[in-house]
Amino acid sequence: MPPHPESNPHFGIPQNQEQHFQSPITPRNQDQHNQPSGGPLPRTKKPKRQDRRNQPLGAWAMLPDQGQQIQSPDPRVPQGDHHPRPHSPHEPKPRHQDHHSPPHVLLPPPPHTTLKTRCFAGFWACFWTVIVLIGLVILVIYLITRPHKPQFDVSNVTLNAAYLATDVLLHADLTMQVKFTNPNRNAKVDFRSMVIDLYYGNTLITSQNVEPFSLPRAIYSLRVVNIVTSTQVQLPEPDMERLKKQLSYNSVEFEIKGVIRSRVTRGSILRYSYRQHVDCTFTVNGPPSGALTAKYCKIKG
Repeated sequence: MPPHPESNPHFGIPQNQEQHFQSPITPRNQDQHNQPSGGPLPRTKKPKRQDRRNQPLGAWAMLPDQGQQIQSPDPRVPQGDHHPRPHSPHEPKPRHQDHHSPPHVLLPPPPHTTLKTRCFAGFWACFWTVIVLIGLVILVIYLITRPHKPQFDVSNVTLNAAYLATDVLLHADLTMQVKFTNPNRNAKVDFRSMVIDLYYGNTLITSQNVEPFSLPRAIYSLRVVNIVTSTQVQLPEPDMERLKKQLSYNSVEFEIKGVIRSRVTRGSILRYSYRQHVDCTFTVNGPPSGALTAKYCKIKG
């Protein structure tokens, strides 16, 4: 029986067959020695590189061409464009299925205006144009004339008498010198009415009317107004005690309130009416001299 060849204990391969697994690559200098001496070997041509620019890459190679239809793996589903696949809930809806887009509504053409409507609109346009022009003319005239309100002032007051009858009833006699002024240089002022009320504290003592008069432009006039209580006036107890103290101190305080109605006239067309409220507080000495010592006047309107 022939002897069994020895085997490699690591790989289980016979020893005489190990030479077949040695590397056939020889060193570079060894190949040069094995070349024939006749000259260098001819160069071998490299295979041409394939042009893959027009070839699809990766998963795109599995997609069909544009002209080729995708066949459904399920034969029960009909093929063709008449049965599109259902939309996924994550895909946007087609534009024609958007229910929020407003429908196209055809508006009717505007109605034609009639001759009556045009005449009516033209009349109102002319009317408002005239109104605006009249307003502008009045504004220009007002700015040119620039009327000023008449002025009123108490220039002097004399207390002729003031006493308490039976320690309850007041009797007073005052003479006032009132100054009326017309500050307008191009218009006159007509003082149509004036009422002056005399107060002591909150009690009305008497009232006096001033006769109407007129003032030319840029001039003033002094009017004397005599105020006398026709009847004795009963004062409240606090006012009565205060009047006794003021008479003893030789300083009595009165107050007058009045309403003045006037009209500023320039020519025969321009007229401006005013209503002014006068409130003056003044202090006089005790009678019989009763000279004016202090005053404060304000006019509203």
